[in-house]
Amino acid sequence: MKRALLFVILFYSCAPPARLTTPSGKPEVTIIGISTPFILKDIDTWSSRNGYAVAERTDTSISTYLEGVILVENWQKKDIPTRDVYIVPTTSVYTIRRSGDTATIYLRRFDTKKRESNGMFSSEDQIVIKELTSRKDLEAMQKDLEDVAKFINIRKL
Repeated sequence: MKRALLFVILFYSCAPPARLTTPSGKPEVTIIGISTPFILKDIDTWSSRNGYAVAERTDTSISTYLEGVILVENWQKKDIPTRDVYIVPTTSVYTIRRSGDTATIYLRRFDTKKRESNGMFSSEDQIVIKELTSRKDLEAMQKDLEDVAKFINIRKL
């Protein structure tokens, strides 16, 4: 019994990271014939309709977070104690890479949690950010990307 349990623990601890059947093995969709600004605008619209708000936007990416959670901008630089920072439970980062007329949208998702200080090293709580990489998480992100792609293609018409 102990050997079987040890085998299971070793097997899963050595298992390779989860991969999807996409070209990169990670959540992605490809869209043809649509400009990057149009794609970003539609990701913004789709996200807001699904409970997310835009946190940051660049020329090739957009970050969203669950709506209803307040962010303190640049809290690391303002010397604000972490107890005064409102934690964003989930952040999604959409990145667009272009190759000619083709745009590929990639999605990464992060969970943010506040870990209470145990008082040993610091009186401040710590913020822990973890990228979601389980098979279940990757499949959920892929489904969201496919929904975004459908939304973009419908609006294109």
